[in-house]
Amino acid sequence: MVTLPQLARAGASLLFLLAILLHPLPVRAIGDVSYLPADDYSQRWSIAATLRTQVSPYEDESTHSDFIPLLTYSGETLFLAGTKGGIHLFRNDDWRANLYAGYRFAGYNDEDKEALTGMEREDSVDGGIDLTRVTALGDFTFDATSDISSNHNGQVLSFNWSRRYDHGAWTVLPWVGVSWYSQDYNQYYFGVEAKDALPDRPVYHADESTSLRVGSDVRYNIDGRQFLTFNIEYERLGNTVYDSPITDEQDIFKLGLNYRIQFEEENAERTAPDYDFLNGPGKPWFVRVAGGFGTEVTLNKIVRGDVEYDTTRPGLISVFMGRQLSDTFFGSNWEVWLKGGVARRFERGYQDDFFEYVAAFKFYYNNFPWSDSVLTRFGFAEGISYAEEIPYMEQVNLEEKNPTTSNLLNYLDVSIDASIGDMIDSEDYRHCFFGFSVHHRSGIFASADMFGPVNGGSNVNTLYVECLYQ
Repeated sequence: MVTLPQLARAGASLLFLLAILLHPLPVRAIGDVSYLPADDYSQRWSIAATLRTQVSPYEDESTHSDFIPLLTYSGETLFLAGTKGGIHLFRNDDWRANLYAGYRFAGYNDEDKEALTGMEREDSVDGGIDLTRVTALGDFTFDATSDISSNHNGQVLSFNWSRRYDHGAWTVLPWVGVSWYSQDYNQYYFGVEAKDALPDRPVYHADESTSLRVGSDVRYNIDGRQFLTFNIEYERLGNTVYDSPITDEQDIFKLGLNYRIQFEEENAERTAPDYDFLNGPGKPWFVRVAGGFGTEVTLNKIVRGDVEYDTTRPGLISVFMGRQLSDTFFGSNWEVWLKGGVARRFERGYQDDFFEYVAAFKFYYNNFPWSDSVLTRFGFAEGISYAEEIPYMEQVNLEEKNPTTSNLLNYLDVSIDASIGDMIDSEDYRHCFFGFSVHHRSGIFASADMFGPVNGGSNVNTLYVECLYQ
C-alpha cells in the first residue's frame, strides 16, 4: 500500500524533476547548454538537442563526445536551462539574480580506461546562486555552487564577463571567466585514495585550483521559432588537476552545436506581455490514467504490431497531466503538448515497488480520413524519466550488455487512441479517449552522458483513458 509519506516524496521528486530537468555538459561543469538568452522571460517552451565534443583531461581518453536532449522553459519566475533550473529572484535594468539547482556530470567509471581501473566517482546535484551586474561594457556575473547531494561535498565559484552583440538574425556572445574549485571537489574527482592506489597510480591529494575559461556563443535566429547555436570554449586547468596521475591534459577545448525549436501558437505575438502558459485562455489541459505490464519485445517490433500483454510481469500504473502548447506544428496537423507524470512501478516481489517521474513533449496527429466519424489520434512523446530504483526488467536486460544501469533515462511514448464519445455515440465523452501506449525507457544507444553508458531499455505496454478539459 502507498503511504502518505511516499506520496509526499513522490510529489516532491516530480517537482524536483520538473524544476531541474537534469541535462549535462560533458566533464566537470554545471552550465547552460540550452543557449537561451539570459534576459528571455517569454514563458515559451522549447525542445532542443546539443552535440558536444571536447578534449578529455583523463588518461586513456583523447576526446569525449556527447549528445544532450533538452527541454527548456523561459518563464517570468521559473526557468529550465540545460543542466540547471530554478527561480529568478529579481531583475531590473541593472541587476539579475537567480537561485537554481543543477546536475553536475563530473563522475566517471573505469569503462575502457586503464588509468581509472577500479575507480568510480558519482555525479552530483549542486545548488547555486548567481548575481549579474548589467553595464554598458557587458554583463559581470558571480556564480557560487555547493554540492547538495553529499557526493563531492565541495564548492565551485566563478566570475564571468560577457557582452552580447546583435546583427540582424545573428547574435554573438563572447565571454571570459575564472573558476575556483575547492579541495573537496578536486580530491573527489582527481585525487587518488589509498584504496585506489596501484604501482603506476600512486596516492594523490589534490588541492584547490583555479581555471581560466574563455569562449563564445554564436546564435542564428532561423525564423523566430528555430534557433541554431555554435559554441566554442577553452579552459586551462589548474596545476593540481593536471598533476594528478589520472589526468594527462591541461588545455581543454570544447565545441558545441545546438538546435532548438520553440513551441507556441504559430500566430501568437511572441512579445505579448500578457502571455501566460499556466493561466492563459484557450488551450486545453488533459489528465491521463494508464496501467499495464512489461514486455521483452523491442519497441520497433511493438509499433509494427507485435504486442504481448503478460499479466505475470512487473508493471506500472501512471497518472499524467499536461497542456496543449500549439494546435499545429509548422503548418502541419500535428498538435504539440507538454506533459508530466508519476508512475508507480510494481515489481512483483523481485524488489520493492517504487515511483518513476516523467516530463516530455507529446505530439498528436488526428487528421485521419475517418476522424470526422471516430476521432482517432496517433501520438509520440519525447522526454526524460527518473526512476527511484532501476526497474527489474532493466536490471535483467541491460546489465548483461552494459557496465552499469541508470535511474535517469530517455523517455518515449508511442500511442494510438480514439474518442470514447464517438465510439458510444455520446457527445459528453467526445473529448475522452481510450487507447494503447508503450512506456519506453532507454539510453539512446549509449550516446548521451546524462544516461550513462546504457545501450538498450525497457518497455511497458499500457492501456489508458485520457480526458481533455478547458
